[in-house]
Amino acid sequence: MLVHTYYNRNSSVHQLLMHTLKSFKFTFWQSIIFEIIYKMLTFTVFVPLISFVFRQAIHISGHAGATNYELLKFAYNPVGIVCILFIICFATVIIFVEFSVLILISYYGHQRKIIKLMPAFLQAISHLPSLFRYGFVGWIVYFLLIMPLLNLGLSSSLLPSLQIPNFVSGELLKTSWGMILSVVLIVVVAILNIRWMMSLHMIVIEGKEGFIESSRKSVRMMRKSYWKMILTLLYGLLLFLLLTLILIVILILLVFAISFFVQFEILMDHPLFNKIIVSIIVLSIFIASFIASPFFIHTLTTFYLEKANPYDAAIRHLDWDQTKNFYAKENRSLVRAYAGKLVLFASIVIAVTLLLYPLNNAARLKSDSFMIMAHRGDITMGVENSLEALQGAIDAKADYAEIDVQLTKDGQLAVIHDTNLKRLTGRNASVYELTMDELRELELSQGNFTGRIHSLEDFIQKSKGKIKLNIEIKLHGSEQGDIVKMVVDLLRKYKVVEEYVVQSLDREVVKQVQDEEPAIKTGYIVFASTGMLSWVHADFIVLEEYMVTEEAISSAKMLNKPLYVWTVNDTSNIEKYYNMGADGIITDIPDIAQDIVNQLRK
Repeated sequence: MLVHTYYNRNSSVHQLLMHTLKSFKFTFWQSIIFEIIYKMLTFTVFVPLISFVFRQAIHISGHAGATNYELLKFAYNPVGIVCILFIICFATVIIFVEFSVLILISYYGHQRKIIKLMPAFLQAISHLPSLFRYGFVGWIVYFLLIMPLLNLGLSSSLLPSLQIPNFVSGELLKTSWGMILSVVLIVVVAILNIRWMMSLHMIVIEGKEGFIESSRKSVRMMRKSYWKMILTLLYGLLLFLLLTLILIVILILLVFAISFFVQFEILMDHPLFNKIIVSIIVLSIFIASFIASPFFIHTLTTFYLEKANPYDAAIRHLDWDQTKNFYAKENRSLVRAYAGKLVLFASIVIAVTLLLYPLNNAARLKSDSFMIMAHRGDITMGVENSLEALQGAIDAKADYAEIDVQLTKDGQLAVIHDTNLKRLTGRNASVYELTMDELRELELSQGNFTGRIHSLEDFIQKSKGKIKLNIEIKLHGSEQGDIVKMVVDLLRKYKVVEEYVVQSLDREVVKQVQDEEPAIKTGYIVFASTGMLSWVHADFIVLEEYMVTEEAISSAKMLNKPLYVWTVNDTSNIEKYYNMGADGIITDIPDIAQDIVNQLRK
């Protein structure tokens, strides 16, 4: 048993941070080497294994693919249930082991001792029975939901962060109750994170049995210390960001220093210069990702050692020869020397890769054209899906106006997004319960704008020759008629079959449109996916913003399918997706987006 270094219970935030820095400095190379090894294992073993199991389960269950409603159907399938349970358990174990090893490294670092990675790993593995005791669901919620959602700095290699998709958060923020629900969710996640932060320390260091016992002990320890913990974490986060900024500045200064060996003006005017600076920033953030979790764990361990009872905060060793568990003091410099060379070599390889990748692939991926689609029209000029919003999209010179179509009670095509009309009209009724004439009588209200519900034919008449339409067919399950045939017939009537496009969340709708009229370009909207896009048979793919990666864009280009991102309202993201090679965006700010894209094209 190893009795820990005791910190004064009245230590200031500054003193706690100093203890953290000293401990982190002592175990720096060991922490970095472990993170490099674990991240490599994650990307080369763990993630491919999870992907393989998932794809095989999809195949065995007989589903066509793994997107949208197919995923929901798969989740209700017995094979899907077993697969999901396996993945959840496997992911929880992977995350638990990573954090446990980092806790052991930081704990021994506070004792000015270096524990070898293999004994640390075995010690972490020995706590797995405690993980699977009563309360295992608590660990699942904490590791796979609560921790990634808040993402204060402690993030696993397997699941770095988690964000609520924009199509969910965006809709919530449009209503007062939605905003209240969002705030409540953030507060609940933050409180649970703070209350459970010492749970892992309770198992790894004190040997508590299971989530319930360890979380209760964590809550008791944190009582009356919330603000001190929050301040410590905030100061630690600011310090970490400062160190990252210093790294960026040093690397940029190094580039400037090298530039003096050539003509400085020539380098500044060279088109690669800005890309080099961007690559340096990307590289710095990448390097920082290896440091973030160990630094955060050291901060938590320092706080733990201040609050814990000295007798409780003592590692109970397994039956190992202690001389084999730790590096001898006289050999530490040799170990650090080799560790430093290993990390330096890995850093050089990573740096060259990251520097060359943006330079070589940006031009290859960049699209010849970049479409701006006004989401439900321009909602800065009128109520969504109204003729005023359509006119706003025309004035903004958007390439398309994206609108939503549903069938009414009398089988007419109404342009409206919500099936229930309460949000925009105040009336608690559904589209399929009213006729087109009854819908026209309702007044839409959104922000400072008012408007009316109109038919798809009204929109086609107003848009023809001015702007193209991206028509999303929405199903509510009570359709009185063939909505696909009606949309196609209307496009034929106005001879816009080859100009306008049709998209849907339902792959069967996409297939029906293609069968009805092959000349119409169809799009499949993806809000949930495992990354397998090869089976998508639409002409273009629409990805929710949180799903967009360079791999997804590359896959779409290999399939020769344009990829559009929805709903992009952050100006920096507009530039990011343009440079990543996306073919366009669906946005609520088409005028601003158009200006940004025009500047980028120049």
